Amino acid sequence: MGCLTNVGTEGNGRSDVEGHEMGVREEFGEPRHYLAGRAVHAGEGVYLLTPLGGRYESSRDRDGELVGWFYFSLPGCGWRDFSIPVEPAMRLAWPDEEKS
Repeated sequence: MGCLTNVGTEGNGRSDVEGHEMGVREEFGEPRHYLAGRAVHAGEGVYLLTPLGGRYESSRDRDGELVGWFYFSLPGCGWRDFSIPVEPAMRLAWPDEEKS
């Protein structure tokens, strides 16, 4: 039984901006993810450039490398959240970002 049902362009996502790749910079001796020059903090809302919005979280892998995660809900799935690792080529945007 799947939970993806007729997802169009409705929803709380962004498809009207070009977006940015998430980068990593050192901050106080620790790596931190940055999006469009702004530090991304755990739990902040960001948009993976699809019709669905979500939130950012981070963790460390076994080697201590910083890993970003994009959490999102799918229509028809109730309370369940899904997550995917943030990959370098993914385009993301801030909720307040203006269309360029």
